[in-house]
Amino acid sequence: DNTHLHRGWCLKARTLFSPSFSNTFSPPKRLPHLKPYTQSPPSKPTTNIKMSLETIEHVVLFKVKDNTDPSKVNAMISYGENFSPARAKGYTLASLAVYPGVSELKAVDSNHEFVNSQKDKVRDYLESVVVVDYVVPSPQSASL
Repeated sequence: DNTHLHRGWCLKARTLFSPSFSNTFSPPKRLPHLKPYTQSPPSKPTTNIKMSLETIEHVVLFKVKDNTDPSKVNAMISYGENFSPARAKGYTLASLAVYPGVSELKAVDSNHEFVNSQKDKVRDYLESVVVVDYVVPSPQSASL
């Protein structure tokens, strides 16, 4: 049973999709702490990611097809609308999932049955999808 793999999946997405879309999301649960990630300091010329106490954020942007019935789009949205459409290049919906580390994100991505079931719910209404994953540094290591 891979239920534990996606318990943290789309904690924020629950607010973006109707109950019928989010029914497959289990309530949030703390996953066992695996080796977290951190990027190398900027002074070192490397692209490797090293283990540390950081969070991974996984963002999915959706571009809805022009001919999609607005009621279908409204059924996917339960909170908010993009208030900066000029910068969005047509992307109108987003999903944000927060994971304790890359291992948890990879566990969800490797659960093809779960991922495909989520895609099947929205595939017919989308023109394109963009996925962005990034490491969020811990507050003490973040600098602007």
